Amino acid sequence: LLALTLSETNKVMSAIGHFNVALKGYSLLQDSIGIIQCNTYIGKMYLNIHEPGKALDQLLHTLELGNKANVENNILQRTYAFLSAAYLQTGNSGKAIKYGLLSIDSNSDALTKKEALGNLAQAYALTGNYKQAFFYSTEQKLLNDSLYNNNIFKNVFDLRNKYTYEKRIEQEKMEQEKILAKQEAANEKEKIKTRAVIVIALLFVVLLGVLYN
Repeated sequence: LLALTLSETNKVMSAIGHFNVALKGYSLLQDSIGIIQCNTYIGKMYLNIHEPGKALDQLLHTLELGNKANVENNILQRTYAFLSAAYLQTGNSGKAIKYGLLSIDSNSDALTKKEALGNLAQAYALTGNYKQAFFYSTEQKLLNDSLYNNNIFKNVFDLRNKYTYEKRIEQEKMEQEKILAKQEAANEKEKIKTRAVIVIALLFVVLLGVLYN
């Protein structure tokens, strides 16, 4: 998690260091998926600092690990997308298209698919196939709009839930205040009754005293 946080703040080398630490842990546990994810993100870090050669070495190595571990294609979806981007940085549009298509064909999550679609649009444009470039660019825009709308829906949903929660809390508070008010009124009534009994008793005692005197 720290490595991912550092990667988001452009502290790439620090992020790579933390990914390598995590990688050692996953290696000890023989966690193939964890190993693949760490190696994939290390490749992504090299892409972020525009070192496609190192990125390709890292990502192709990751692909080999995935094939040896016989993991499902969906585990390698990000690896494919980042390979597509790495080849795009080297100007190899053919390989960029190959891995971009593999990424979107492997049940990619929305953000990975968005990146792969962008890579495909650029790669096809480099080959002069503007029809396909336009197609994938449009697909990326539609997906981006969908993500944006989903975020708006989520924000509205969260706000509605927050409003509902706060309203329920307020209602419960009001109900509690009503109950307390009733209890206080009942207690005050009992106090008045008790005082009245005491006063009557005192008067009775005084009256008895007068009579006996």
